[in-house]
This record gives sequence, C-alpha cells and structure tokens, in this order.
Amino acid sequence: MKKLILVWIITSIYAQTANALSQELHGYMRSGVGTNDKGGDQVCFSNPGAAGNEFRLGNECSTYGEIAWSLMHMQGKGPNAPFFKSQIRFAFAPNGHTNWEYANNTEGMAVRETFFEGGRFGGTPYTYWAGKRFYRENDLHMNDWYYFADMSSNGAGMGHIPFMGGQLHLAWLREISSTESDIGKHGVTVYDARLKELKLTDKTKGFVWLGYATAPAGKTSTKVYEASDGYLAGLFLETGLASGFNHFALMYGKGLLDDFNVYGSSALEAGSTAHKEQEASNKIRIVEHITYDWTNKLSFHASTSLELRDSGADNNNRTTWWNIGVQPMYFFSDHHQLVGVLGTSLIDADGSSPKRLTRFTIAPQVSAGRNIWARPVIRLFYTRSWWSTSNKGSVGGTTYAGETSGASYGVQGEVWF
Repeated sequence: MKKLILVWIITSIYAQTANALSQELHGYMRSGVGTNDKGGDQVCFSNPGAAGNEFRLGNECSTYGEIAWSLMHMQGKGPNAPFFKSQIRFAFAPNGHTNWEYANNTEGMAVRETFFEGGRFGGTPYTYWAGKRFYRENDLHMNDWYYFADMSSNGAGMGHIPFMGGQLHLAWLREISSTESDIGKHGVTVYDARLKELKLTDKTKGFVWLGYATAPAGKTSTKVYEASDGYLAGLFLETGLASGFNHFALMYGKGLLDDFNVYGSSALEAGSTAHKEQEASNKIRIVEHITYDWTNKLSFHASTSLELRDSGADNNNRTTWWNIGVQPMYFFSDHHQLVGVLGTSLIDADGSSPKRLTRFTIAPQVSAGRNIWARPVIRLFYTRSWWSTSNKGSVGGTTYAGETSGASYGVQGEVWF
C-alpha cells in the first residue's frame, strides 16, 4: 500500500509540473476476459524455450499496461531546434481476475523509465541522455518480441553523431544484481554502439549493432567470483515496399551477451561449470519480418525466426529454435475486420525429442480505422493450440497436463497512444 501511495504522489507532482510545460501522455494497454474450453480461466499456451509470445493474438491472459509522461522543458521551432525533455513511465500487470487488484497483483506499479534527454545545441545534431529507459529498436509485433537492439536498462548515451553516412549512437548501460562481495554489488556493464540510417539503396537502409559486456571479479570470505565478458554483432536491413516493409536481421552473441540483452549472470564462482559454460555459450539469430497491404481489403504480418544456440556445455549443448507464422487481416469496412493467425514453433535440443507447438486463432474485431496498425480495437477471439507428445506436461499448465491440445476464447481490447 505504501508503494502505491508513493507512486500516486510522484504521478501527481509530475502531472502538476506538466501543467506549466509542453507535455505528452503516451503508452500501451490491453485487457479483456476469457475462458478455456473446459470452463475455467483462460489458459495461455507457449512452446517452452521459445522467445517472446509466439503468435500472441488470443494468447494473452492478463491485463497489461504502460503509462508514460514526457515533459518538454525546452522546445525550439523546427525539427533541428534544441530541446530538453524528461520522461517517466509506469507499468502495471494485474491478473485480471477480480475487480479489486493491485497494479502488479501484490505491489504497486513498476517504474520502467525515468530518463532525461536533450540536444541539438549550438547548431550541432548531437543528443544526450541519462537514466533508466527503454533502449530498444525493432520488434516483431505478432510475437510481442523486441528481437533486435533491446538493451533497456540504466545508463547514459550520446546519439545522432554523423558517421560513415549514417548516425552513430553510443551508450553505457548497467544491470545490477543482488550479489555482493568485496567490490560491492555485482553487475553487468555493456558498451553499446549503433550505426543507423545507412542508406544502401533507394529503398533499403542498414543498421549495424555492436556490443561488449563485462562483469568484474570479486570475493567474499567463502566464495571467489570470476570475471566474465561477452560480445555481440548484428545487422538489420529495412526495405520499403510499395505498401509496407520488410525487415531482416542477423545477429551473433557470445558469453555475457549470448542472449542479446543485459541479463547475463554477473557473479559466477571461479572454476564452476556455470562460469565455463557461460564463457563458451553463443547464439546465432536470424529474423525475417514483413508487413504488407496486399489489397485495399487484405493486409498481413508474416515472419520466420531461427536461433542456433550453444549452451557451452560439454555434451548436449546445441538447440535449434525455429518458427513461422502469418497474421492476415480482412477489412469488411473502415471499422470492421476479421483477423487470423496460423503459426508453428519447433524446439530441437540435443538429447531430447523435438518439441512442437502449432496455433490457430480467429478474431472478428472493431477498430478505430482501416489499417492493420489501427488502435484501439475490441476483438472477439477463439484460439486453439496443438503440441507434440514430447511437450505433454510442459504446455497448458495443470489444466492440460495430460493432453496435446487446448483452446481458449474471450474478448480483448488493446490500444497504444
């Protein structure tokens, strides 16, 4: 309760300050009601080991939202004028089971962003930022997955530096753990470089992403922690189509950055198997994503993803994850659509049988406009998932523990603004 009151006080102060400044309110929300085909609460089905929420339509079982306030403390005229802003963002994720729920079931709202940004001073293009923020670039909406350049964390950076015909962005990022030793709290430090807006052809732009991470050594009276490091490299291509876009990404990560984020283990004991495996681990990720308006009545998202993972273990160390899916939308009118999803996911790990999950969803909906991205929407959905016998007991929780298929249906609303 005290945390909820504190959030309210901070929000109120920020809102009052905003009355005297140029401000923006933006965010994202989804909420609804659903049930499974046995009559109980809605169940979500995921292939264990897959990233994101594959084929998310009809497979979101809770309320979730983010509310962000941006205050412009200084704002000149024109796109190249100097500016200074601050931003705060709260997130909430109650179960959606009852009318009275705390913002995160047991506590108040989570603070996702508190950062400051300014720049374009003295006629230069440079921008500067510091604080906690979403530091991420490209997502695959139908899988609810930021697959490229997501290093959201606490940090600082400088951007929009002209370099090699593009724009260079540099950042120093930190993720701190609860482990303490003679150096204090351990954590991961990432040095991040992004070269964006590289014009390759009239329709294609390039984006190069490089990162290096370190975690320091330390010791207590009973343990010795060994230093760790890792690196990543990525290439992203964006091609404009006649009525849509195509995104292609190729990435390689190793060690602390084998999962392309700031969450690598920062305090592993010297000589331990866990430290040895993390140092040797690596991953290749390939993503292809297209969004296209086929006709004035039919649009679609489509994607395929592939990961080749090496855990660094001496045996049974390799895993392949692969998926492919399509989400078409048919427009009956400017505000009435029919949306569907069909997708399949495969996890093939050394030493175990391949695990597959396939999903089909259909969802008539009403929306704010005639566009695949138009929001708000209210949709009625029915979704059914099938999984391999090797996945029996690991999909669908206890409700579907002995089965290889299951379904949910309900109504959901969604908006971003």
